[in-house]
Amino acid sequence: MSWSYAFPSYSFEVLVAKLRERSNRGSIFLLLVLMIGVSALLFVAAVDFRTKLELIRSYDTENEAWRVARVEVDAHQVLHEIDDYILHVDSGKDFRKIITRKFDILYSRIEVIRVSLKRYPASDKLQDHMDRLISWREALAAEIDSGAAFDEGGLRDLRASVDQMLPEIRSFALECLGLFAVESDKKRKEEEGLFFRFYLESIFLLMLMAFGTFLIYQLWRELERRNGQIAQIASSLSAAFDCALNAVIVTDLDCKILYCNAMFGKIFGQDVEKVMGQTVPELILPPELLDAHETEMEKIRAVAPENRYVLGPRIMPARRADGTEITIEVTMMTDRDVSGNGVVVSFMRDITEQLAFEEKLRDAARQAEQAAHAKSMFLATMSHEMRTPLHGLMASLSLVDTSKIDADTKSLLKTANDCSKRALDQINDVLDLTQLGEAAPPREDFSPARIVADIADELRALAEQNENALTLEIAPEVQNQVVRGWPVSFSRAIYNLAGNAVKFTTHGQITIRLCTNDNAIGGGCMTVSVEDTGVGIAPEMQEKIFEAFESAVPIGSRQIGKHGTGLGLAIAQRAVQQQGGQLELESQLGEGSRFYFTIPFAKAINPVLQVGQTAGQPDWTGTGRLNVLVVEDHPVNSALMCRMLERLGHTAECAENGQIAVDKAKLRHFDAILMDFSMPVMDGVTAAQIIREGRGPSANSVIFGVTATSAAANEKLGTIFDKILIKPIGVEKIDLNLRSFRHRFLYTSHALSAVPAAVSAAAVSDLSAMTVLVQDPTFDQITQVMGQETANGLLAEVLQEAAEALKALSDDELTNGEQLALIHKSAGACAMMGLQELAETLSEVETCLRCHQCEAIELLGIMAGNQLNELRKEFAM
Repeated sequence: MSWSYAFPSYSFEVLVAKLRERSNRGSIFLLLVLMIGVSALLFVAAVDFRTKLELIRSYDTENEAWRVARVEVDAHQVLHEIDDYILHVDSGKDFRKIITRKFDILYSRIEVIRVSLKRYPASDKLQDHMDRLISWREALAAEIDSGAAFDEGGLRDLRASVDQMLPEIRSFALECLGLFAVESDKKRKEEEGLFFRFYLESIFLLMLMAFGTFLIYQLWRELERRNGQIAQIASSLSAAFDCALNAVIVTDLDCKILYCNAMFGKIFGQDVEKVMGQTVPELILPPELLDAHETEMEKIRAVAPENRYVLGPRIMPARRADGTEITIEVTMMTDRDVSGNGVVVSFMRDITEQLAFEEKLRDAARQAEQAAHAKSMFLATMSHEMRTPLHGLMASLSLVDTSKIDADTKSLLKTANDCSKRALDQINDVLDLTQLGEAAPPREDFSPARIVADIADELRALAEQNENALTLEIAPEVQNQVVRGWPVSFSRAIYNLAGNAVKFTTHGQITIRLCTNDNAIGGGCMTVSVEDTGVGIAPEMQEKIFEAFESAVPIGSRQIGKHGTGLGLAIAQRAVQQQGGQLELESQLGEGSRFYFTIPFAKAINPVLQVGQTAGQPDWTGTGRLNVLVVEDHPVNSALMCRMLERLGHTAECAENGQIAVDKAKLRHFDAILMDFSMPVMDGVTAAQIIREGRGPSANSVIFGVTATSAAANEKLGTIFDKILIKPIGVEKIDLNLRSFRHRFLYTSHALSAVPAAVSAAAVSDLSAMTVLVQDPTFDQITQVMGQETANGLLAEVLQEAAEALKALSDDELTNGEQLALIHKSAGACAMMGLQELAETLSEVETCLRCHQCEAIELLGIMAGNQLNELRKEFAM
């Protein structure tokens, strides 16, 4: 909150008076400037008019004409005096003096006219007359001055000269009178123009005065309006200050209170009227803060009032009038009042209860975090504990010799194997629900009809136990359709929805429907529904059941082993959302339920899957031997993957880091590249990007990203890698993923040599007999691939590396990045050796190292150490 004025008085009424006074001063100043301007214009106009009028009147043509006419008269008077002199020469009268005086008058008259004519534009004729007249005058003056003109003969010559000059004088006078007449008319017109301009200027000034009057009126109205607004604002501000939830205090630079609102008295227990003039520190600050406050005020005084100074918000202790200690939040700001004096406006808020509440919230948040951490640790621990027997079960099922059992037993064995895998997936889902924000995996081609059929086959035995009929209704256009999407998420959603329907339905019907709305341009939409005639779901539970660990069946009425933990619908909802859809429900209690969703899909890149094939298993027949580059810094993982590729009949070449891989990819073409993510010198992502952008022989090769954690599989890497594989990686996973890019290998530039039939058949038959390192390979299976001696050596090396990595966790001299690199390397090696439980624990340690969760790292380190000791005992190492 900030204000444009500070207040040096105790009430807002004084503020209003000051503001009005300031506004009136401004208006008076404006009007004064206007009046001075108008007066100046009037003065300038009058002076200009007077000057021009005097200039015009200086040209007195009538007087000039009279003077010209007097020249001829003066000449006749000179002639008359000469005649009298001649006739009365003996009269005793002094004619000589009289004639001389008359001639002097004539002489002066001609001189005045000569000077006057300089102001007029005289014609050449007039100038000639003037020159002759001057010459005559000068000659006559010389004779009179010398006295020769008054001799007996000279007097007659003088008379003759004057008499002869009279016509010339008359012509000169006529020319001058004509000139004066013209000039008189011109000056008269100029005078008329001058008066006209003066009239226009006068009218303009009158209009300006009228405008000034109008402006004065408008200013008066504006001042009245502003005064009303100021009064209203002042009233509103006064009410706002009095009703403010914060204490507002206005002080001078010596901290003396000039104004405070009612909340100040309420917060600090003070009488508002009595505190006026007292200093703030004495009223509200504890003694130990007085010195610090004075130091701060010195800084404020150094810059105020010339510069605005803002301090805060700050949290500090304070005391009430009764001595009670409270905590306040303070913001201070310097300003000037209307007189230019410095003031300090302070806003204070009592946050004692807020801080106590925030502390309670922090305690609650810590408890919630501890509870969430405990829950996550519990789920992780239980998931690990449940994986161990499942791995044993799956390994045992995979080692059963299927060549000596009948078809029904094989079918049951396949169902048991599929269910054990699905159980492992469900356990993994428990961990998925504890890790939010994971990115969706890359898209793959798959057959929706095949996945739905496989799931139905898995659940059919359970449905028959509850005397249910499980049927599929797959639209004809979907039967052989291959689309591009997320097969794992699709399978997970269908399995959980259908599994729930089977669990909660007895003596009923479960129907799975699948149809698509194909778009020839870029894909289409797929609609899936699972309907049952089971118990149905109550309306009040239809939203709640999509939450984790929630079920429509009360806990007390659940049958052990029959109903799940309440994760099925939560997993299905998340799987559908991951595919861009939304799971919907229609249900009535006692009549059954219908779950359905619609998801988009894209056109398949390789839409040639056969009806009998499962998703991700294109026909491998006819494909030649592949050249594969394995990029892995760990020697155990590198050796295992190369041996697996050779077992499948392909040629494998190794590279210890990304830089070596880039160098090799520049020299020759590789059909496929298995690229580990984390390596020294150059990581796998950078190396793959360089290979893609380098336009070398392997720029268009199929590049698989290999990582031990699913968190690395995100959409951003889809432009670099064709697919990302999560460790552990067995022969079957390598074979299936290479098969899925068969269409790319068929058009390689190098000549493909056919894989010997014996090798291919042997590899395929071995896949059944030795589990082909299915998802989680065992050490026995690795022994069959690598040989007993080599496998034992690799195992000892991996276990020693794991021990060193765990020891590094307690080494304070190592940085977090160095510890992370050791744990990551060990986790990948353990996964490749089939030590899945230890590999997963190390992966969790790696995640905690990235998040700096020290307590979890310590617990997981102990768990990994115990697992390592058990492995050493088991293998006698």
